[in-house]
Amino acid sequence: MTPELSYLFSLERSGIHPGLSTISSICKLLGNPQENIKTIHIGGTNGKGSTASMIASILTQAGYKTSLYTSPHLQKVTERIKIKDLPIPEKRFLEYVKIIKKLVEKHNIGPTFFEFLTAMAFLYFAEEEVDVAIIETGMGGILDATNIITPLVSVITNVDYDHTEYLGTSLKEICIEKCGIIKQAIPVITGETKEEIKKLIEDQAEKFKAPIFSIYRDFSFLPVKLASRGSIFTYRGIHRSTFNVTSPLPGLHQCINASLAIAVCEILNTKGFHMEQQHYQRGIEYTTWPGRLEWIDTIPPVLLDGAHNQRGIIILRNFIEDILRKENPEARIIPIFGVLKDKDAEDMIKELSSSVSPVIITAPRTERALPVDVLERKIKKYISSCAISYNIQDALSKAFSMAGDSDVILITGSLYLVGEAKEALLTRTKNKNHF
Repeated sequence: MTPELSYLFSLERSGIHPGLSTISSICKLLGNPQENIKTIHIGGTNGKGSTASMIASILTQAGYKTSLYTSPHLQKVTERIKIKDLPIPEKRFLEYVKIIKKLVEKHNIGPTFFEFLTAMAFLYFAEEEVDVAIIETGMGGILDATNIITPLVSVITNVDYDHTEYLGTSLKEICIEKCGIIKQAIPVITGETKEEIKKLIEDQAEKFKAPIFSIYRDFSFLPVKLASRGSIFTYRGIHRSTFNVTSPLPGLHQCINASLAIAVCEILNTKGFHMEQQHYQRGIEYTTWPGRLEWIDTIPPVLLDGAHNQRGIIILRNFIEDILRKENPEARIIPIFGVLKDKDAEDMIKELSSSVSPVIITAPRTERALPVDVLERKIKKYISSCAISYNIQDALSKAFSMAGDSDVILITGSLYLVGEAKEALLTRTKNKNHF
Protein backbone atom coordinates (compact mmCIF):
# COMPACT_ATOMS: atom_id res chain seq x y z
CA MET A 1 0.00 0.00 0.00
CA THR A 2 1.32 3.45 -0.92
CA PRO A 3 2.00 6.05 1.82
CA GLU A 4 -0.93 8.08 0.47
CA LEU A 5 -3.37 5.19 0.82
CA SER A 6 -1.99 4.30 4.25
CA TYR A 7 -2.69 7.86 5.38
CA LEU A 8 -6.15 7.90 3.83
CA PHE A 9 -7.27 4.63 5.40
CA SER A 10 -5.83 5.70 8.75
CA LEU A 11 -8.60 8.32 8.79
CA GLU A 12 -11.16 5.51 9.16
CA ARG A 13 -10.02 5.15 12.76
CA SER A 14 -11.46 8.57 13.55
CA GLY A 15 -14.93 7.10 12.97
CA ILE A 16 -18.01 9.11 12.02
CA HIS A 17 -18.40 12.74 13.09
CA PRO A 18 -21.57 14.28 11.62
CA GLY A 19 -21.25 17.99 10.88
CA LEU A 20 -20.52 20.46 8.10
CA SER A 21 -17.77 22.64 9.58
CA THR A 22 -14.86 20.38 8.63
CA ILE A 23 -15.95 19.70 5.05
CA SER A 24 -16.77 23.41 4.63
CA SER A 25 -13.29 24.37 5.81
CA ILE A 26 -11.57 21.92 3.47
CA CYS A 27 -13.64 22.95 0.46
CA LYS A 28 -13.01 26.62 1.19
CA LEU A 29 -9.26 25.95 1.07
CA LEU A 30 -9.79 24.20 -2.27
CA GLY A 31 -11.73 27.15 -3.70
CA ASN A 32 -15.20 25.71 -3.02
CA PRO A 33 -15.24 23.40 -6.04
CA GLN A 34 -18.75 22.18 -5.18
CA GLU A 35 -20.08 25.62 -6.16
CA ASN A 36 -18.82 25.15 -9.72
CA ILE A 37 -20.70 21.95 -10.55
CA LYS A 38 -24.34 21.16 -11.13
CA THR A 39 -25.47 18.40 -8.81
CA ILE A 40 -28.24 15.95 -7.97
CA HIS A 41 -28.37 14.96 -4.30
CA ILE A 42 -29.58 11.50 -3.28
CA GLY A 43 -30.45 10.50 0.28
CA GLY A 44 -32.53 7.79 1.89
CA THR A 45 -31.97 4.43 3.55
CA ASN A 46 -31.87 1.87 0.73
CA GLY A 47 -31.48 2.14 -3.03
CA LYS A 48 -29.42 5.34 -3.07
CA GLY A 49 -26.52 3.90 -5.02
CA SER A 50 -28.68 2.03 -7.52
CA THR A 51 -30.79 5.12 -8.19
CA ALA A 52 -27.70 7.30 -8.52
CA SER A 53 -26.10 4.88 -10.95
CA MET A 54 -29.26 4.76 -13.09
CA ILE A 55 -29.50 8.55 -13.25
CA ALA A 56 -25.85 8.76 -14.26
CA SER A 57 -26.37 6.12 -16.95
CA ILE A 58 -29.36 7.96 -18.44
CA LEU A 59 -27.48 11.27 -18.54
CA THR A 60 -24.46 9.59 -20.10
CA GLN A 61 -26.66 8.03 -22.79
CA ALA A 62 -27.97 11.52 -23.54
CA GLY A 63 -24.40 12.70 -24.19
CA TYR A 64 -23.64 14.52 -20.95
CA LYS A 65 -20.31 14.31 -19.13
CA THR A 66 -21.70 12.76 -15.98
CA SER A 67 -19.97 12.05 -12.68
CA LEU A 68 -20.96 9.90 -9.73
CA TYR A 69 -19.97 9.91 -6.06
CA THR A 70 -21.14 6.89 -4.03
CA SER A 71 -20.13 4.82 -1.02
CA PRO A 72 -18.93 2.40 0.10
CA HIS A 73 -16.71 0.74 -2.48
CA LEU A 74 -16.53 -2.99 -3.16
CA GLN A 75 -12.92 -3.57 -4.12
CA LYS A 76 -11.05 -0.30 -4.74
CA VAL A 77 -11.62 3.04 -3.09
CA THR A 78 -11.39 4.76 -6.49
CA GLU A 79 -14.75 3.16 -7.37
CA ARG A 80 -16.44 5.82 -5.25
CA ILE A 81 -15.51 8.65 -7.63
CA LYS A 82 -16.41 8.16 -11.29
CA ILE A 83 -16.85 10.09 -14.51
CA LYS A 84 -18.75 8.33 -17.32
CA ASP A 85 -18.70 5.18 -15.17
CA LEU A 86 -14.89 5.13 -15.06
CA PRO A 87 -13.20 5.33 -11.64
CA ILE A 88 -10.84 8.21 -11.03
CA PRO A 89 -7.37 7.21 -12.29
CA GLU A 90 -5.21 5.94 -9.45
CA LYS A 91 -2.40 8.39 -10.23
CA ARG A 92 -4.80 11.32 -10.08
CA PHE A 93 -6.34 9.94 -6.89
CA LEU A 94 -2.95 9.75 -5.14
CA GLU A 95 -2.09 13.29 -6.28
CA TYR A 96 -5.30 14.57 -4.69
CA VAL A 97 -4.51 12.73 -1.46
CA LYS A 98 -1.16 14.57 -1.30
CA ILE A 99 -2.75 17.95 -2.05
CA ILE A 100 -5.58 17.67 0.48
CA LYS A 101 -3.38 16.05 3.14
CA LYS A 102 -0.93 18.98 2.91
CA LEU A 103 -3.77 21.49 3.27
CA VAL A 104 -5.52 19.87 6.23
CA GLU A 105 -2.27 19.37 8.12
CA LYS A 106 -1.16 22.94 7.47
CA HIS A 107 -4.46 24.29 8.82
CA ASN A 108 -4.78 21.71 11.61
CA ILE A 109 -8.01 20.20 10.25
CA GLY A 110 -8.86 16.62 11.18
CA PRO A 111 -11.15 15.19 8.50
CA THR A 112 -12.85 11.83 8.61
CA PHE A 113 -12.28 9.35 5.79
CA PHE A 114 -15.63 10.27 4.23
CA GLU A 115 -15.06 14.04 4.51
CA PHE A 116 -11.67 13.68 2.83
CA LEU A 117 -13.11 11.69 -0.08
CA THR A 118 -16.09 14.04 -0.45
CA ALA A 119 -13.78 17.03 -0.83
CA MET A 120 -11.71 15.06 -3.34
CA ALA A 121 -14.78 14.18 -5.41
CA PHE A 122 -15.91 17.81 -5.57
CA LEU A 123 -12.41 18.92 -6.63
CA TYR A 124 -12.09 16.25 -9.32
CA PHE A 125 -15.52 16.89 -10.78
CA ALA A 126 -14.95 20.66 -10.87
CA GLU A 127 -11.52 20.37 -12.49
CA GLU A 128 -12.92 17.97 -15.09
CA GLU A 129 -15.79 20.41 -15.78
CA VAL A 130 -18.47 17.76 -15.69
CA ASP A 131 -21.94 18.65 -16.90
CA VAL A 132 -23.57 17.20 -13.80
CA ALA A 133 -22.56 15.25 -10.68
CA ILE A 134 -24.80 12.75 -8.91
CA ILE A 135 -23.92 12.85 -5.21
CA GLU A 136 -25.01 10.15 -2.76
CA THR A 137 -25.17 10.98 0.94
CA GLY A 138 -23.02 8.89 3.22
CA MET A 139 -25.46 8.82 6.12
CA GLY A 140 -28.44 10.90 7.10
CA GLY A 141 -28.72 14.29 5.48
CA ILE A 142 -28.69 17.37 7.71
CA LEU A 143 -25.11 16.90 8.90
CA ASP A 144 -23.84 14.67 6.10
CA ALA A 145 -20.60 15.90 4.55
CA THR A 146 -22.20 16.05 1.10
CA ASN A 147 -24.83 18.51 2.31
CA ILE A 148 -22.92 21.65 1.35
CA ILE A 149 -24.28 21.54 -2.20
CA THR A 150 -27.33 23.24 -3.69
CA PRO A 151 -28.58 20.63 -6.15
CA LEU A 152 -30.88 20.84 -9.14
CA VAL A 153 -32.98 18.03 -7.67
CA SER A 154 -33.06 16.30 -4.27
CA VAL A 155 -34.01 12.62 -3.99
CA ILE A 156 -35.13 10.71 -0.90
CA THR A 157 -35.43 7.07 -1.92
CA ASN A 158 -37.10 5.79 1.26
CA VAL A 159 -36.74 5.91 5.04
CA ASP A 160 -36.10 2.92 7.28
CA TYR A 161 -34.12 1.95 10.34
CA ASP A 162 -30.34 2.27 9.95
CA HIS A 163 -27.53 4.09 11.78
CA THR A 164 -29.91 4.62 14.70
CA GLU A 165 -27.07 5.65 17.01
CA TYR A 166 -26.58 8.75 14.85
CA LEU A 167 -29.94 9.40 13.20
CA GLY A 168 -32.44 8.55 15.95
CA THR A 169 -34.36 5.53 17.13
CA SER A 170 -37.71 6.32 15.49
CA LEU A 171 -38.59 6.51 11.80
CA LYS A 172 -39.78 10.06 12.35
CA GLU A 173 -36.39 11.13 13.73
CA ILE A 174 -34.55 9.34 10.92
CA CYS A 175 -36.83 10.92 8.33
CA ILE A 176 -36.19 14.44 9.64
CA GLU A 177 -32.44 13.81 9.38
CA LYS A 178 -32.71 12.55 5.81
CA CYS A 179 -34.99 15.44 4.83
CA GLY A 180 -32.08 17.73 5.68
CA ILE A 181 -31.03 17.60 2.03
CA ILE A 182 -34.22 19.43 0.99
CA LYS A 183 -33.38 22.96 -0.14
CA GLN A 184 -35.42 26.09 -0.72
CA ALA A 185 -37.56 25.75 -3.89
CA ILE A 186 -35.51 22.78 -5.15
CA PRO A 187 -37.69 19.89 -6.47
CA VAL A 188 -37.81 16.75 -4.34
CA ILE A 189 -38.53 13.25 -5.65
CA THR A 190 -39.29 10.36 -3.31
CA GLY A 191 -39.96 6.65 -3.53
CA GLU A 192 -41.27 6.42 0.03
CA THR A 193 -44.59 4.57 0.29
CA LYS A 194 -45.31 4.46 4.05
CA GLU A 195 -48.10 7.03 4.38
CA GLU A 196 -46.97 8.57 7.66
CA ILE A 197 -43.37 8.95 6.52
CA LYS A 198 -44.36 10.15 3.05
CA LYS A 199 -46.54 12.82 4.68
CA LEU A 200 -43.59 13.90 6.81
CA ILE A 201 -41.39 14.26 3.72
CA GLU A 202 -44.13 16.25 2.00
CA ASP A 203 -44.47 18.52 5.05
CA GLN A 204 -40.71 19.16 5.10
CA ALA A 205 -40.77 19.97 1.39
CA GLU A 206 -43.66 22.39 1.94
CA LYS A 207 -41.63 24.25 4.59
CA PHE A 208 -39.01 24.96 1.94
CA LYS A 209 -41.55 25.62 -0.83
CA ALA A 210 -39.95 22.70 -2.66
CA PRO A 211 -42.14 20.99 -5.29
CA ILE A 212 -42.43 17.30 -4.42
CA PHE A 213 -43.05 14.33 -6.71
CA SER A 214 -44.02 10.99 -5.14
CA ILE A 215 -44.11 7.52 -6.64
CA TYR A 216 -47.61 6.12 -7.33
CA ARG A 217 -49.01 9.66 -7.25
CA ASP A 218 -46.98 11.71 -9.73
CA PHE A 219 -45.25 8.87 -11.55
CA SER A 220 -45.55 5.08 -11.35
CA PHE A 221 -44.67 1.73 -12.87
CA LEU A 222 -46.33 -1.60 -13.57
CA PRO A 223 -44.23 -4.80 -13.59
CA VAL A 224 -44.41 -6.78 -16.84
CA LYS A 225 -41.84 -9.46 -16.01
CA LEU A 226 -39.77 -10.02 -12.87
CA ALA A 227 -36.93 -12.54 -13.29
CA SER A 228 -33.77 -13.48 -11.42
CA ARG A 229 -31.57 -11.75 -14.01
CA GLY A 230 -33.60 -8.60 -14.59
CA SER A 231 -37.01 -7.03 -15.04
CA ILE A 232 -39.33 -5.42 -17.56
CA PHE A 233 -41.84 -2.79 -16.44
CA THR A 234 -44.09 -0.12 -17.87
CA TYR A 235 -43.23 3.39 -16.71
CA ARG A 236 -45.85 6.14 -16.48
CA GLY A 237 -44.15 9.49 -16.19
CA ILE A 238 -44.71 12.85 -14.56
CA HIS A 239 -46.02 14.17 -17.87
CA ARG A 240 -48.06 10.99 -18.41
CA SER A 241 -45.88 9.48 -21.10
CA THR A 242 -45.94 5.67 -20.97
CA PHE A 243 -43.31 3.21 -22.22
CA ASN A 244 -41.67 -0.11 -21.41
CA VAL A 245 -38.28 -0.30 -19.70
CA THR A 246 -35.89 -3.27 -19.41
CA SER A 247 -33.62 -3.35 -16.36
CA PRO A 248 -30.70 -5.76 -15.88
CA LEU A 249 -30.95 -5.20 -12.13
CA PRO A 250 -33.34 -7.81 -10.69
CA GLY A 251 -35.99 -7.30 -8.05
CA LEU A 252 -39.16 -5.27 -7.70
CA HIS A 253 -37.24 -2.68 -5.68
CA GLN A 254 -35.04 -1.96 -8.70
CA CYS A 255 -38.15 -1.12 -10.73
CA ILE A 256 -38.89 1.50 -8.07
CA ASN A 257 -35.32 2.81 -8.21
CA ALA A 258 -35.41 2.93 -12.02
CA SER A 259 -38.70 4.84 -11.92
CA LEU A 260 -37.16 7.34 -9.49
CA ALA A 261 -34.20 7.78 -11.83
CA ILE A 262 -36.39 8.43 -14.87
CA ALA A 263 -38.55 10.87 -12.90
CA VAL A 264 -35.43 12.80 -11.83
CA CYS A 265 -34.39 13.08 -15.47
CA GLU A 266 -37.86 14.28 -16.42
CA ILE A 267 -37.40 17.12 -13.93
CA LEU A 268 -33.92 17.84 -15.31
CA ASN A 269 -35.54 18.34 -18.71
CA THR A 270 -37.19 21.44 -17.24
CA LYS A 271 -33.79 22.74 -16.07
CA GLY A 272 -31.87 22.99 -19.33
CA PHE A 273 -31.09 19.33 -19.98
CA HIS A 274 -32.50 17.39 -22.90
CA MET A 275 -33.33 13.70 -22.63
CA GLU A 276 -35.77 11.62 -24.63
CA GLN A 277 -37.53 8.31 -24.10
CA GLN A 278 -34.72 6.38 -25.80
CA HIS A 279 -32.19 7.83 -23.35
CA TYR A 280 -34.29 6.73 -20.39
CA GLN A 281 -34.66 3.23 -21.82
CA ARG A 282 -31.02 2.76 -22.83
CA GLY A 283 -29.78 4.34 -19.61
CA ILE A 284 -31.64 1.84 -17.45
CA GLU A 285 -30.83 -1.07 -19.78
CA TYR A 286 -27.08 -0.37 -19.58
CA THR A 287 -26.90 0.36 -15.85
CA THR A 288 -24.49 -1.71 -13.81
CA TRP A 289 -24.42 -1.70 -10.02
CA PRO A 290 -22.09 -4.39 -8.66
CA GLY A 291 -22.76 -6.22 -5.44
CA ARG A 292 -26.53 -5.80 -5.45
CA LEU A 293 -28.24 -9.03 -6.54
CA GLU A 294 -25.25 -9.60 -8.79
CA TRP A 295 -24.68 -13.08 -10.19
CA ILE A 296 -21.29 -14.75 -10.54
CA ASP A 297 -21.64 -17.66 -12.96
CA THR A 298 -19.66 -20.30 -11.17
CA ILE A 299 -21.00 -23.83 -10.63
CA PRO A 300 -23.04 -23.58 -8.51
CA PRO A 301 -23.82 -19.90 -9.11
CA VAL A 302 -23.07 -17.25 -6.49
CA LEU A 303 -25.43 -14.38 -5.72
CA LEU A 304 -23.83 -11.27 -4.23
CA ASP A 305 -26.11 -8.90 -2.35
CA GLY A 306 -24.84 -6.20 -0.03
CA ALA A 307 -28.03 -6.03 2.06
CA HIS A 308 -26.70 -4.49 5.26
CA ASN A 309 -29.78 -3.64 7.29
CA GLN A 310 -33.13 -5.19 8.11
CA ARG A 311 -34.97 -3.54 5.21
CA GLY A 312 -32.31 -4.68 2.75
CA ILE A 313 -32.60 -8.24 4.02
CA ILE A 314 -36.40 -8.14 3.66
CA ILE A 315 -35.97 -7.06 0.03
CA LEU A 316 -33.50 -9.91 -0.48
CA ARG A 317 -35.85 -12.42 1.16
CA ASN A 318 -38.72 -11.27 -1.06
CA PHE A 319 -36.52 -11.69 -4.12
CA ILE A 320 -35.67 -15.25 -3.04
CA GLU A 321 -39.27 -16.22 -2.31
CA ASP A 322 -41.12 -14.37 -5.07
CA ILE A 323 -38.68 -14.74 -7.96
CA LEU A 324 -35.79 -17.13 -7.35
CA ARG A 325 -37.83 -20.02 -5.95
CA LYS A 326 -40.36 -19.82 -8.78
CA GLU A 327 -37.53 -20.30 -11.29
CA ASN A 328 -35.64 -22.90 -9.29
CA PRO A 329 -37.88 -24.40 -6.58
CA GLU A 330 -35.50 -27.24 -5.69
CA ALA A 331 -32.46 -25.06 -5.07
CA ARG A 332 -31.07 -24.64 -1.60
CA ILE A 333 -29.95 -21.10 -0.77
CA ILE A 334 -26.69 -21.36 1.20
CA PRO A 335 -25.73 -17.99 2.68
CA ILE A 336 -22.37 -16.73 3.82
CA PHE A 337 -23.35 -14.05 6.32
CA GLY A 338 -21.26 -11.37 8.02
CA VAL A 339 -22.11 -7.91 9.36
CA LEU A 340 -20.64 -4.78 10.89
CA LYS A 341 -20.87 -4.01 14.59
CA ASP A 342 -23.40 -1.21 14.17
CA LYS A 343 -25.98 -3.39 12.39
CA ASP A 344 -28.87 -5.32 13.94
CA ALA A 345 -27.57 -8.76 13.06
CA GLU A 346 -30.25 -10.56 15.05
CA ASP A 347 -33.15 -8.95 13.20
CA MET A 348 -31.38 -9.44 9.87
CA ILE A 349 -30.88 -13.18 10.31
CA LYS A 350 -34.40 -13.50 11.71
CA GLU A 351 -35.80 -12.14 8.44
CA LEU A 352 -33.56 -14.35 6.32
CA SER A 353 -33.70 -17.61 8.31
CA SER A 354 -36.90 -19.00 6.79
CA SER A 355 -35.56 -18.68 3.23
CA VAL A 356 -32.15 -20.33 3.53
CA SER A 357 -30.63 -23.71 4.27
CA PRO A 358 -27.26 -24.20 6.03
CA VAL A 359 -25.72 -20.89 7.12
CA ILE A 360 -22.03 -20.04 7.17
CA ILE A 361 -21.09 -17.08 9.33
CA THR A 362 -17.93 -15.04 9.01
CA ALA A 363 -16.68 -11.47 9.47
CA PRO A 364 -15.71 -8.84 6.91
CA ARG A 365 -12.04 -7.85 6.93
CA THR A 366 -12.44 -4.56 8.79
CA GLU A 367 -12.12 -3.28 12.33
CA ARG A 368 -15.83 -2.44 12.17
CA ALA A 369 -16.83 -6.11 11.72
CA LEU A 370 -18.95 -7.94 14.27
CA PRO A 371 -16.77 -10.81 15.60
CA VAL A 372 -17.85 -14.28 14.54
CA ASP A 373 -18.34 -15.55 18.10
CA VAL A 374 -20.64 -12.61 18.89
CA LEU A 375 -22.59 -13.18 15.68
CA GLU A 376 -22.96 -16.86 16.49
CA ARG A 377 -24.58 -16.07 19.84
CA LYS A 378 -26.97 -13.59 18.25
CA ILE A 379 -28.33 -15.93 15.60
CA LYS A 380 -28.58 -19.17 17.59
CA LYS A 381 -32.24 -18.60 18.43
CA TYR A 382 -33.09 -18.52 14.71
CA ILE A 383 -30.55 -20.95 13.26
CA SER A 384 -30.10 -24.26 15.06
CA SER A 385 -26.59 -24.81 13.73
CA CYS A 386 -24.19 -22.99 11.51
CA ALA A 387 -20.71 -23.36 10.12
CA ILE A 388 -18.08 -20.86 11.23
CA SER A 389 -15.33 -19.37 9.11
CA TYR A 390 -12.89 -16.65 10.03
CA ASN A 391 -12.22 -15.43 6.50
CA ILE A 392 -14.06 -15.33 3.20
CA GLN A 393 -11.81 -17.87 1.46
CA ASP A 394 -12.59 -20.53 4.07
CA ALA A 395 -16.29 -19.59 4.00
CA LEU A 396 -16.42 -19.98 0.21
CA SER A 397 -14.61 -23.31 0.44
CA LYS A 398 -17.21 -24.58 2.91
CA ALA A 399 -20.08 -23.28 0.79
CA PHE A 400 -18.86 -24.92 -2.43
CA SER A 401 -18.37 -28.22 -0.61
CA MET A 402 -21.93 -28.07 0.78
CA ALA A 403 -23.70 -26.97 -2.41
CA GLY A 404 -24.96 -29.02 -5.32
CA ASP A 405 -24.72 -27.72 -8.87
CA SER A 406 -28.32 -26.44 -8.82
CA ASP A 407 -28.05 -24.70 -5.46
CA VAL A 408 -27.24 -21.02 -4.93
CA ILE A 409 -24.48 -19.64 -2.71
CA LEU A 410 -25.49 -16.27 -1.30
CA ILE A 411 -23.06 -13.67 0.08
CA THR A 412 -24.84 -11.03 2.17
CA GLY A 413 -24.91 -8.90 5.31
CA SER A 414 -22.23 -6.39 4.36
CA LEU A 415 -20.93 -4.71 1.22
CA TYR A 416 -17.43 -5.12 2.65
CA LEU A 417 -17.97 -8.89 2.72
CA VAL A 418 -19.44 -8.86 -0.79
CA GLY A 419 -16.37 -7.02 -2.09
CA GLU A 420 -14.02 -9.56 -0.52
CA ALA A 421 -16.06 -12.44 -1.92
CA LYS A 422 -16.11 -10.96 -5.40
CA GLU A 423 -12.35 -10.51 -5.41
CA ALA A 424 -11.83 -14.09 -4.21
CA LEU A 425 -14.27 -15.48 -6.77
CA LEU A 426 -12.74 -13.59 -9.68
CA THR A 427 -9.26 -14.76 -8.63
CA ARG A 428 -10.57 -18.33 -8.49
CA THR A 429 -12.10 -18.04 -11.96
CA LYS A 430 -8.95 -16.49 -13.40
CA ASN A 431 -6.72 -19.20 -11.97
CA LYS A 432 -9.25 -21.97 -12.74
CA ASN A 433 -8.79 -23.46 -9.31
CA HIS A 434 -11.20 -24.49 -6.60
CA PHE A 435 -11.89 -23.54 -3.01
